[in-house]
Amino acid sequence: MTSEKNSKNSLKQWVSKIKRYELELPRLYEKLEYLKVRSIGYNSPSFEPRLSSGGSSNYKGIDYWLEKIDGCKRKIELYEKELNKFNSFVSDLLPIEKEVFIKSYYENYPPRLVICETNIKRSKFYEVTYRLNKLYLSKKYQWSVWYLVNMKFFFQNSPVNAIIN
Repeated sequence: MTSEKNSKNSLKQWVSKIKRYELELPRLYEKLEYLKVRSIGYNSPSFEPRLSSGGSSNYKGIDYWLEKIDGCKRKIELYEKELNKFNSFVSDLLPIEKEVFIKSYYENYPPRLVICETNIKRSKFYEVTYRLNKLYLSKKYQWSVWYLVNMKFFFQNSPVNAIIN
């Protein structure tokens, strides 16, 4: 019972994380554009002696902006990967599962309302939620195995591994 409850919670947590990613993604694209514009207007290094030390704290070189841009791009890439996983998970569901999943987990409707709107019996609702949790756990396992296999391949072919061996 505990593992079943934990899987239900982890599915809810994953969906809430996806919802947060969907809200943050447009802001990240705006931030990326802003950083690109700021990187164009960076101060060039000056070799003349500085007369006052007050202006030195505002100086940010090209390296600073490139690091910010790279961090923003990585975050966007991570969010898009997670959103693609979510979309593939939803597309693999049966129509009734999809409807229950969207209403129950994504839109946070109470079970009674989901049952009324989908015209299913309560036992069927709990059967579908149980199946959704099992599907999520199996997908999560597949994603983690895929990640481990790719990371193993990456480390086998990395220059760091060549130096160590």
